[in-house]
Amino acid sequence: FGYPTFVGQQKTRSYTTIRLIEGSSYWTIQNLRMEHRAYGLTTDASEQLGLVIDGVSVYSTRDAGFVFANCDDLIVRDCQSERYASAGFRFSHSCDGVQVIRSLADCTGTRQEDDIPYWNYCSDPVGFDFHSKGSDLAPNTKIRMEYCVAINNRELKGSYPQGDGFKFERKNEGISLIGCVSSRNQDAGYDLKGSNQKLRDCKALSNRRYGFKVWYDGILENCISVDHGSREFTLPSQSGTQTITAKNCTFHGGERSRFIVGT
Repeated sequence: FGYPTFVGQQKTRSYTTIRLIEGSSYWTIQNLRMEHRAYGLTTDASEQLGLVIDGVSVYSTRDAGFVFANCDDLIVRDCQSERYASAGFRFSHSCDGVQVIRSLADCTGTRQEDDIPYWNYCSDPVGFDFHSKGSDLAPNTKIRMEYCVAINNRELKGSYPQGDGFKFERKNEGISLIGCVSSRNQDAGYDLKGSNQKLRDCKALSNRRYGFKVWYDGILENCISVDHGSREFTLPSQSGTQTITAKNCTFHGGERSRFIVGT
């Protein structure tokens, strides 16, 4: 019969299916599906410890599939967020000791098929979004992502449409990405503004502008970037001195690529 499924019945997607409030530490939520809501699963801003979100699928959200704030020792494993307008997985602030394993963020839910009407509806979508831009709240730290996939994060509005696969805003610290894939996103496969950033065996494939967009200190090892519209590997920061190292990496431009490596 499949997993238990919670489906919103409102004409306008609203409310949250599961909201964890103060005192919800050490819960395990496993093998559920949620559809047609504003949000799938969220936490409030009170401290939550030791949450395990395992095998949870969220489909068709007006804003975001999963939203976490102030969650320490958090495990997100084998989860999916599909057909969201803003974020697949959002880690707003103060999450320390985060593991995200084998999880998927697909903005349209269509895999390799375009969905132009839905992209016209989206607003700066991000597959895995860490720490809101310009926020004064505490950042996320000690983040480990393994074998996660972010695809189809695009918007088509405005003079410079946005949409990233993996995005880490400034102050996020201690970032480790292993074996992740980012493809078919509007701006960058990986937009990395954190500190102490390490990527190993990650792939950026056919994003509209950039493969790896590394702003500050970081290490890439055995990573691959192929077929991007502007640069395979870009270093856009113009402030301070940065040390960015790429070891045993492949940056291969396609017909669309303007430059292979650039600022």
